[in-house]
Amino acid sequence: MPIQVGDKNGKMSTSAVLDGVLYAIAQGADVVNVSLGMQLGPIAQFLPIPLQRNIIANNFLAEQRVWERIFDMADAKNVTFVLSGGNDNVLIGIDPMKRSPKTIRVSAVQPDRYKAYFSNYGDYSTLSAPGVEIYNATPHNNYDFLEGTSMASPIVAGGVALLKSKNRNYTTKQVAEILEQTGLSSLSDVGPIVNFANALKGKRTGGNETGCEDVTARYQELLRELEDLRRNYPDCIQEPDTLLFLWMQNWTTYMGYG
Repeated sequence: MPIQVGDKNGKMSTSAVLDGVLYAIAQGADVVNVSLGMQLGPIAQFLPIPLQRNIIANNFLAEQRVWERIFDMADAKNVTFVLSGGNDNVLIGIDPMKRSPKTIRVSAVQPDRYKAYFSNYGDYSTLSAPGVEIYNATPHNNYDFLEGTSMASPIVAGGVALLKSKNRNYTTKQVAEILEQTGLSSLSDVGPIVNFANALKGKRTGGNETGCEDVTARYQELLRELEDLRRNYPDCIQEPDTLLFLWMQNWTTYMGYG
């Protein structure tokens, strides 16, 4: 059931989005995908994490209450809302629409299981799904390869629909728990990567697989790069311990923990 909330110029007012969401609930939708949200701009990603957490705790509280009321209504009718996490490389939750625990918030990952460079992340990230180079429909009857959490979110929504086709009484909380417990751990600070085969079969992993093979391969690759640097530029390597420390700093940042 496609619901249009944008005007002819692609602009979406808050009232239009609210109307669309309420319409979906009233029409008896089982799963609603919402691939839109607040755009913060490229500067936001440089805000310190404590400041981002402060914004989540203290800003846009009126808007948060409106969305909480909407999602309470959806929960009462057992409608599952799947929301794209956003593409500003900041914490999910700065956007007040993305704070309700009665929704599923989705981050985007790359094929190597790392967070996509643009994806929002953090404690409010319920799940993650592929969001890079996704073949998708575009305006004027065209198709193209796209990226964004707006690509990842519909993948999760489709998986939620599959689970609800098995048991229509599944609540949003139950569906989220199943997908979390059957998913694969990302190598970044986002929710487990959905694995619908595991979810439909009930094969639970706990979402905490370490990905040791990937980590070991990357570790060996780093060691080889270090050895190449020492061999090719011996005059530059005066303090190997310091160099290794810098590599470790870069590695933790790359992992998404920096």
